[in-house]
Parts: sequence; structure tokens; C-alpha cells
Amino acid sequence: MRAGIAASTAAALLLGACDRLHGRDGDSDGSGDAEVEVTLPVPVEAEVVRVGDMRRAVIASTTLRGARELGVVAETAGTIRELPVEAGDVVSAGDVLARIVNDEVRIAIDEAQAVVVRNEHEVERLRPLYDRGYLARQTFEEVEFQLESARTSLRRLQTQAGTQTVRAPAAGVVTARPVEVGVVVVPNQPLFTITDTSRLEARVAVPERELLGLREGQPAEIVADAVGGAVVAGHVDRIDPVVNPQAGTVDVTVVLDAPSVTVEDHGEVALRPGMFVTIRIITDVRHDAIAVPKRAIVREAGAPRVFLLGDAVEREAAAPDADVSELLRLPAYNVRRVEVELGYEDGDYVEVRGGVERGDRVIVVGQSGLDIDATVALPNEAPATADGSE
Repeated sequence: MRAGIAASTAAALLLGACDRLHGRDGDSDGSGDAEVEVTLPVPVEAEVVRVGDMRRAVIASTTLRGARELGVVAETAGTIRELPVEAGDVVSAGDVLARIVNDEVRIAIDEAQAVVVRNEHEVERLRPLYDRGYLARQTFEEVEFQLESARTSLRRLQTQAGTQTVRAPAAGVVTARPVEVGVVVVPNQPLFTITDTSRLEARVAVPERELLGLREGQPAEIVADAVGGAVVAGHVDRIDPVVNPQAGTVDVTVVLDAPSVTVEDHGEVALRPGMFVTIRIITDVRHDAIAVPKRAIVREAGAPRVFLLGDAVEREAAAPDADVSELLRLPAYNVRRVEVELGYEDGDYVEVRGGVERGDRVIVVGQSGLDIDATVALPNEAPATADGSE
């Protein structure tokens, strides 16, 4: 926005001055027809170069997910009769998630229980006769065997769970529930996904050429667009040992240090699985590096260059025309064009090496097509007084 205002200001000043490059002044005979040629400075915008840390980062985009996701499946076939939770609900370990009923198994269990009870009564009835020697040993053992067989059949049916109560295996948030009440399910059919949102992570594919700069524990930044571009700190938790030969990438898992972020005017906002994020893994930091805004870079014949404000120049005589004199009253500077070597990029800034020093002012607006012999002025700078001071 600032650049647009500066450019508009510059255009307005130049348009107001283009028809008035010559001011009128009296000549030696008093006729008043002599002209004084005035050279206008080029309006630009400049910033002081930044000195500080410049970080090299591997950047990738992905979505957040829970570091721990548990799938819950049906253990038996049947019909879902109860679903007390929905996607988004918070549950604790042991909470009831669903009840599945299989009427046929329930009937079979009831029948098997009746057989067990009948055989138990038969054993109890015959035991006194066996103990007194009125009943043959083989006959009594056959009755006991029938009881044990009935109990085994009952246990087998009970493992099929005529009524299965599905419980949460751990605390978390229900992030998926692909079933509804009345649906018939089969063993091992997915019922729920429970995610531990207290620990979030992001998994990204990093080019294998970056492997030498990666290590577990490296700091990372997670930028979430859904919460206004807020930045959350994190770190590299795992680096897969295998490179994908088709894509030439290796999967890297970044864990967030906190599951929430403070957003202005909204307070603490929880981050959620599925949010789109940009991951920046910091692989190196250069301290006391000189950096300029990326928009200051001009490429000429493929070589990056910047224009720096040089020394102040003496002001030429101001034209009496008021429309032109406003631009001419500004301090004027010559410029230096410097070829630079670019280093690390960090946000809107890029590191430059050589030719630029602390305190230099680099032109960020108006440098395209700027001639090396030109003089420039800063429209936002205070005008000089008659004696040249500001």
C-alpha cells in the first residue's frame, strides 16, 4: 500500500512538472523573457538496510493432524442401536461410543445359557447318587462332560457379543464417525476415529537434496492461514529413513509445541486437525547479516543489483512556478548502482553480500529504469529550507 501511494505521488509530481521544465526570469535588459532550465529529481522511496539474523528454511504446505489417532472398529456383526456421540465431541477413556445388537446371537446365547443351567441341575441331582455308589462312574462323567461342552458353547457365543458396547480407548476428540443408528455392521468395520488434539503434527515431503541440512529437534514455524496467518513454534520430530524414489522426497514430521495460538481480538484459539498450514523448517541462521527488501532487487542481464542513495547534491535554483517548486524543494541525492550476491531469503527480505553496508538506504520504489546519473528525491522526506537545512 505504501509503495502504491509513493508511486502515485511521484506520478502526480512528474505530471505537474513535465510542462514546466523551464521557469521565467528577468533578463539583462529587463524584458523578463529569459528562461532558466531546471532538472527535476526522480521521486523514489527508500529504506534503511536491515541488519540482523537471516534464516534459511525449507518451506512446504500440508494439513495438521493429531499426533495420535486411534481407529475404533466393530468387534461383532449386528445393528447399531445407540450412538451417543457425534464428530467433534470430546470423549474420555471408557466413554460409551455405541451399542451394537445382533438379535440372532442374543437368541443363541439365551438358548446356550438354558442348556448350561439344565446340565448344572442334572449334575447336582446325580452327584449324591454317584457319591453313594448307586451311579456308575462312566455315567456321571458323561453328564459332567455335557455340562462342560455346554459352557464352552456359551463362551464361544458370548465372544460374538450379542450386544457389543463400544467404548473410547483413550481421551480425545471424535474426528470421524462414518456410521449412523440402524446401520448393519460387520466385524472390523470402522466406526470412529479418535484424535488426541493436545498434540498436533504436520507431515511434509521434503526434497532429498535438503537431507544434509535436516536433523531431529530442528526448530520450525507453522503458519496457519485459518487464524489470520498466526505463527506457532514447533520442531522436527521424525525424519523417515527411506526416500521416495519416484518423487525424490523424504517425509518429515513436525510437531507443534502448543495446540493453540493467541490471535489479536480473539484471544486463545485452538488449532484443529485438517487445518491448512505452511511449514518452515529452519536449517541455518546467519547472524548480523545485511538484508534488503526483495522489492529492492533489480535484475539486469540476469545479475541482481540494488540502487543506493548516495550523497546529497546541491540544490539548483528553484523555479518560481509553484507546481514545480514543491518537488524541487525536496533534498536531492545521487545514486549508486551496486551488483550484489544474494543469500538467504527470510520473509520479505533477502540477504545481500558485498557492496552494501550498515546505514545505507536502498531504493525500493522507482528504481526500475533509473539512470545511474540521475538525482532522486524522497516525496515523504521533509522539504529543505532556504538555507538547505530540513
